[in-house]
Amino acid sequence: MSLSRGHTSIGSTPVPRWRVALIVGVMVLSGIICWQWSSSIDRRDEALRLAKEGRLAEAEPLLQAAIERDGNDAEIVAALALAKLGGTDAGAAEQYLSKWCELRPTEARPFQLRMDLRHRIARGLALQADRQRVMETALSDGRRALELDSTNDPVRREVAWLALQVGRFFDAEIECRKCLAASPRDGWLNYLLAKICHAQGKRTDAEAAIDTIVRVRPDFAEALVFRAVLYHEAEQPDRAAALLRQALALKDCPRRECLYRLGLALAATGQSDEAKKTLAEVDLLNLTGAVANDYFPNNPAMRVQIAEAMLGVGRLSDANAELDTLLAADPNFAPAHRVKAVYYDRVGQPAQAAEHRRRAAQDAP
Repeated sequence: MSLSRGHTSIGSTPVPRWRVALIVGVMVLSGIICWQWSSSIDRRDEALRLAKEGRLAEAEPLLQAAIERDGNDAEIVAALALAKLGGTDAGAAEQYLSKWCELRPTEARPFQLRMDLRHRIARGLALQADRQRVMETALSDGRRALELDSTNDPVRREVAWLALQVGRFFDAEIECRKCLAASPRDGWLNYLLAKICHAQGKRTDAEAAIDTIVRVRPDFAEALVFRAVLYHEAEQPDRAAALLRQALALKDCPRRECLYRLGLALAATGQSDEAKKTLAEVDLLNLTGAVANDYFPNNPAMRVQIAEAMLGVGRLSDANAELDTLLAADPNFAPAHRVKAVYYDRVGQPAQAAEHRRRAAQDAP
């Protein structure tokens, strides 16, 4: 059998060699594609396995690679959302949760998780308008989750609380009473109902709800504080002050609010000096909290204000240490000398106080 140049014989029909090479190339390429597809499936499965085992540091690079191949892979999106929720990047977590909600609009879980995340984000915002805006979006997610799963009691509780926070009192009461129908003795739900009724001007209902809790849960600090508010509004500051002092002794007391309410109650009973000291402690908590949360700059001027507030609540040694630190850094800082003079007056050293007043006047700009 003779073959002409450039041909290969297949059976009795000569085939050009370039066609044979093309067929072989296609077969090889198909094999590579199949191998890559199989390999990507294996890596995807490995990513999901690691994520389910909680090995997020190992899973995340594989999950990212999988989502780059298919951005609409709902399982991968969900796994990435859960991984990001466990970290500090709230923006990335919300992004993946939103994609999960988009891909699985009939599943309650992504809407519940996004509600929880948005509520957490809202609590960390400095401006009330920003908190309100984000809580509205959280409330919307909670309502959607309840539409999909009306038996989810934790979501309903959160929806009631969010509705109260954004001023939707009627809706808040409806959801709260639905929860109470199943758990009528629940302390937190009765506390929530009391706050909702109070916001609507239903004083009798608010008192009935909160009194039930105060009697059986004397360790519920927030309930004690709220009952004290109602006593104060009813012009019974003595009863309010007694409850507030009781709340202050509890571990989970909302200390800043409690002290503020106590200061008002003491002032109303004519205990003006004690009221001033109590409200000075509120000022100190406000200042230190604002600096810690970066609402105010942590600069020497602010540290002087904090030292002055410490003097106001009788923390003399703490105030003196703060002032010493400031003057060590800048011996001519007039505001620190001014407050140092007040410190020496308090500890009965008038000569030292006079010297610091002189330095304050000399160093003032």
